[in-house]
Amino acid sequence: MFLKNLLCITAIIVNCSSVSASSAAVTPQAAIIYRQAQEADKKQLLGLLDIAATQEQDRLVILPEKFRAGALEDQIRKGQIFVAQAADKIVGFKKLYVIEDPAKLTEMLAEEICALGPLPSRSHIDPAFAYHYTDKGEQAVPSSLVLNPSRDTAIYTGSDFTLKDYRGQGINSRLVQHALATHQASVLEAIKRKQSTQLLMLYGVTIENQGRSPALAKAFRQFLNGLYGKTEVNRVELNAFRAVKPSFDPKAQECVPLPAEQSVPGYGCVLNFPVPEPSLNGTTRQRSNAVGTATGLPSELSDMVAEYAYPYVQESVDLGAHERPFDPNIDSCSIA
Repeated sequence: MFLKNLLCITAIIVNCSSVSASSAAVTPQAAIIYRQAQEADKKQLLGLLDIAATQEQDRLVILPEKFRAGALEDQIRKGQIFVAQAADKIVGFKKLYVIEDPAKLTEMLAEEICALGPLPSRSHIDPAFAYHYTDKGEQAVPSSLVLNPSRDTAIYTGSDFTLKDYRGQGINSRLVQHALATHQASVLEAIKRKQSTQLLMLYGVTIENQGRSPALAKAFRQFLNGLYGKTEVNRVELNAFRAVKPSFDPKAQECVPLPAEQSVPGYGCVLNFPVPEPSLNGTTRQRSNAVGTATGLPSELSDMVAEYAYPYVQESVDLGAHERPFDPNIDSCSIA
């Protein structure tokens, strides 16, 4: 009996040691710090970009090596990059910012999201599909989106990447939450200054990676709850437009995408929410979208490609019978 108990105790000790060793390999979530990137982070971030260029080249837009440092420096200086840090190691990053310039917003909606047509008209393009996201989930609906870049306030959520050893801990979700919270004052100021009737969040996905939309819609609704209270945030609407993710030769000496047949089919996405307006009795009501004429300026390719970003997520979902196969000959907008 003594020997049997000793063997049981020994087994427990061995098993507990194994668990401890396994747990030690994963950094506890409490030890992860989320913050805005600084100039001193550049070297580590460039290292992450090099890893992403190898592991996620079909999902992320990675510029040629020659142009990465310059683009990253500019994004850090503008406060667009956020990092997750474990001890002294950066284990993930996220790009997210408020689009301040109406001309830039018009350009992005036309050239990257593909929601507006070519110059001079910049006419609205019908989305491939639209959803409402509520507490009850998602529902396919007819689109009600009306874009007015001169008046809309927009957030751009771009590329993100987490080292494989740190995935599955919710790091990317917390990066998104932290980035949105950091920009809260900028969003409210822009809404007030532009007298916005709707708030947009723009992003891009590949077809393989389109399952990220429910998580982004949830993050957007949580952010809106913080701005207006849950009773005002009944739903957000997603409109997805056919687009492509450009690919680049990492050794190229010019920042020019590879031929169109090497691009990756995907969607430019717009999450939109009608901004509540205070009424005379102190409650709030939903504003209707104001129809406006979109105007824009010709884009420079070097500026445009630096803004493309298709964040990585591992999950995907079936969009249902209303979705049809992608046809690059009729569906994609041009990046040239």
